[in-house]
Order: sequence, then C-alpha cells, then structure tokens
Amino acid sequence: MNLEDLQLIERHLNLVLPDVYRQALLVGVTINGADPEPYFVQDAKELLLSNLELRMRPTPNAFAGAPWPAEYFCIGNDGCGNEYAIDVRDPACQVRLCDHDLGAFDPRGDDLPGYLRSLKDLFDWRDTTIDVYEDATDVGVDSAPSRYYAVVTRANERRESVLNPITLDEWKTVVAADPDLQLREYEIRRNPFSAEEIRISRPGLAVMNGLGAMEKFEFYYGRITVCCPSVIALEKLAQFALALNAKLITD
Repeated sequence: MNLEDLQLIERHLNLVLPDVYRQALLVGVTINGADPEPYFVQDAKELLLSNLELRMRPTPNAFAGAPWPAEYFCIGNDGCGNEYAIDVRDPACQVRLCDHDLGAFDPRGDDLPGYLRSLKDLFDWRDTTIDVYEDATDVGVDSAPSRYYAVVTRANERRESVLNPITLDEWKTVVAADPDLQLREYEIRRNPFSAEEIRISRPGLAVMNGLGAMEKFEFYYGRITVCCPSVIALEKLAQFALALNAKLITD
C-alpha cells in the first residue's frame, strides 16, 4: 500500500482515514509471518471495492437497522459475512464488528493496536490447532451445480461496477421502456412454519414472465444481473447494455 492508494480510496469515499490506520497500511502488518486477511485487509483495490459495495448494499437498512454509516470504514471481515470497521472520526480507531445476527456494531478492543494484538492471539491459537480433516478427501459427494450469470456493467469486471455504476434511475428508465419487464422491487419469502408471505425490499428488481419460470433482473452495485438467463433474457440484456452505454459479460 502506498500514499497514492490511500488518497484514491479517500477521494472515492469522500473521507479522511485516521493517521494510526494510514500508518499501519503504509508500513504493512504481518502476524506470524502471514498477511492477516480477511480480518485486516491491506489490498487497496479490495478495500475500495468492499467499502463501495457496503454503501450500495441492495438491502436497505441492512446494518443495525440503517444503511452503512458514511463515517465508517470497513477494514476487514470475519469470513462469515460480518465486517470489521472503524469510525474515521475516531483517532484511536476503535474497531467494531458489524454483527448481522445481533444487528449491532460490537466494539472489539479499545484501539487499532489492541485489535491487532487480538488477531495475534487468534493466529497463535490457529497455528497450534490441528485440523483433523486437513488430509481428508470428499468421497461420493457431488459438487453443487454451477450457476451461470449474465451481467450488464460499465466495467471490465463485474465487481468493479461500483467504480462506474449504472444508476437506479437509469435502470428504471430502461425497464419502463420495455413492455416485457415489470419493475417489482421486492422479493417474496414465506415463513416455513406459518406460511405467511414476507416481502423484502429489493430496489430495482424487475421481472419477466416467459415460457418457463419467471426471470429476475436484479439491480445492485451499479450493475444488472440475471442468473441462468434464457435466450430471450440474454437478448434483452444485450439491448440494455447498448442503451446504458455498458457491456454484457457472461460467465
């Protein structure tokens, strides 16, 4: 990490990172000779993309009942879907864990050095723990079927769409002009015990009913994504890419 990397992150996110955190990134942190990922990420591109994604989360109020706080900066994660963050206004950089199960930002130590010491304890414990499954092989277990995605984005890689995003208003204009698509903007879930229907907000979600199952055109992180698209859906996406000055990526 260098000074130009830090300045690029700050410009994109419109914030100033605390000095103690900046110095840690500039010097570099290793624990027991290893990079402490994912708990403390030091790759500039990954830090920028992950923080932009948190600010563009498709589920409203996903963080303790609110959007990602503008003054919070994600420095890593626990590998289980929870983020570690600092408040850029706090010079001591107290680290907080955004626990999605508890719906809260839970403090982890008093400052950044204390957090890094806790990682040292974690790595020491991991290094002395023997994984009994280390040499095991899976026998007779079929892998999950692959999922094929088609994405309309203005970036060369779909995840980089947050750097040059298609806006929600642009996408809504395209949907409104297409007679085959309906802007629905919610997902339907059912309580397995009561069968109660639950609607979950999904801004920008559009649907198309074809010969087979209904196809979902999902809008998030500045891109449009369809999972396992039909030929008709692929043709639609190619048209949308032209209309949005974007490109269609399939994988």
